Amino acid sequence: MSEEIQSRVAGYARVSTKEQDLSSQVERIQKHITERGLIPAVEGAIFQEKLSGTYNHRPERARILKLAEQGKIDLVICTKLDRWGRSLKDLIETLNFLESHNVSMVFLDQNIDLSSPMGKMLFQILGAVAEFERDLIIERTQEGRVRAMLHGTRSGKPMHGPLKDIPEKAIIQRYRNGESIKSLASEYKVSPNTIKKRLILRNIAVRTWKA
Repeated sequence: MSEEIQSRVAGYARVSTKEQDLSSQVERIQKHITERGLIPAVEGAIFQEKLSGTYNHRPERARILKLAEQGKIDLVICTKLDRWGRSLKDLIETLNFLESHNVSMVFLDQNIDLSSPMGKMLFQILGAVAEFERDLIIERTQEGRVRAMLHGTRSGKPMHGPLKDIPEKAIIQRYRNGESIKSLASEYKVSPNTIKKRLILRNIAVRTWKA
């Protein structure tokens, strides 16, 4: 995309807390606009926010995306990738949204211009990394479900080994009636520790015992 087409511009500056200063970002964005002879898309075209990067909704960034949707801007300028995107997934999604409306982005600190061939290549790499990250999350989730089935816990963390098939209700009742852990273990051919762990798992107070 040529610079002549990229004439209407919006800037975006963000800091994480109200105590931080935005002026340095604003000055750098304004300098870039002036040096390239770009035209602000709207009055006060450098949108500013003091919000943590973890916020899902940023009103000023949303205004820029709305301008893109309305076809009123061609270029967005930001100082750094992490000032714009709250995560890799969010970065890719919003850049895809802008690209779908023929809007490019420039990130000054990283010297990234997504309208250039090098910038487009970087964008493709970022997309591949995001897909890799999604695949890892899916794989870890599936592994967690398998562990949960094996260990009988929601999290899948092995608090204990797979539970042996013994009649819990009968054991609990007999234990409450005064039978010892050792005698129950002998009858059901398991270790005393197995009986004790089963009682603890079911929140049964265990008497002092000897294996």
